[in-house]
Amino acid sequence: MEPAPQPKPPDKRSRLVFWLGCTGCLFFLLLVGVGGTMAWLFYHGGPQNPRTQLPAGWRDSVRAASRLPDVLARLAPEPADGPAIADIRDLPSTDTTQRGRSLIVARLSRGLALLPGDEAAIEATRHDTTLDRVAAAARARSYDILPRFADSAGRPPLLRPFGPGLPTGGFRVARAPTGLVLRGEAALRRGDLARARADFTAAAALGRTIVRTEASLFDRQLGLRAIDDGAQGLKRLAVRSRDTLLARNAQAVHEWSRGGSRYFFLYLSPESLVTEAADTSLPRAVRVQALSDATLMSIVTPMTRIVLGPKGSVIRATRALTHGADPVVARVAVIAESTLVRLDALGPVGRYRLVLGKPRR
Repeated sequence: MEPAPQPKPPDKRSRLVFWLGCTGCLFFLLLVGVGGTMAWLFYHGGPQNPRTQLPAGWRDSVRAASRLPDVLARLAPEPADGPAIADIRDLPSTDTTQRGRSLIVARLSRGLALLPGDEAAIEATRHDTTLDRVAAAARARSYDILPRFADSAGRPPLLRPFGPGLPTGGFRVARAPTGLVLRGEAALRRGDLARARADFTAAAALGRTIVRTEASLFDRQLGLRAIDDGAQGLKRLAVRSRDTLLARNAQAVHEWSRGGSRYFFLYLSPESLVTEAADTSLPRAVRVQALSDATLMSIVTPMTRIVLGPKGSVIRATRALTHGADPVVARVAVIAESTLVRLDALGPVGRYRLVLGKPRR
């Protein structure tokens, strides 16, 4: 009996064809996966995504919410002989006294009961000579904040994601009006209506100066709070003096300052953000915030920019803003351009590690 024939092993050519086929299938699956992922990123990160469609008239909404109302000029008229730049170096520091005054003003504005010691703090403002310098600063249209946008060596910092973001420093100026509000409250309780009106008006005027000058939305909110504190004081004065016109104006300013604002910046592409930053009809804080957000969004909107880097059009549009009329916006544009150039030089791996929060090697 003959033995059964044994199967022959596949020759080398058959094995090669088999492995080439397997490799081709894997490459095809990888290509489909990468292509699908890129298409998903383009769709969910691009303007065609229905979830990122902005409501109609959103630009008008931003401008209406950002513009100072005409009633504020009637409530706190601007002096014709006021200085252009205020000296804020002599303003009170943000010490414990200033923080305590802020809490007292908040209780007065909300109609809450005063705590023990609040009456003494209100009365003490009558003898605070530093408040005269605060009232003088309220007559100016602006103050200098350019030194904030440089480090100790005079070099401009980097914006997000390299640094902490826009520098904020409005606390010292924004807390100064609280002393004026309390001094006006002390005068109101004594029956000195003229003194009370002058102090409440100066507090609202200094808040307006803060809103005009500061370069971050956070500091702008501090200015809006100062405007509201002054308007609330004028409302209490209007009740005491039975001035219905003053009461209506103060109420209108109060509602505007507390109305809130929607800037829609999280839904905008970097190109749109730079366009908003170039709009001189917007306040400084809104323009600067748009530049800061454009820098961060330049590598994540859409997500494919992590691989490709910031668009050249965004860098060129930002560079064009470095020669603008507003010195603060121009300085921030210089910082934003430096940040974009550095993001572009990182390469895909460096940008990916940066987004994940990993330190560079």
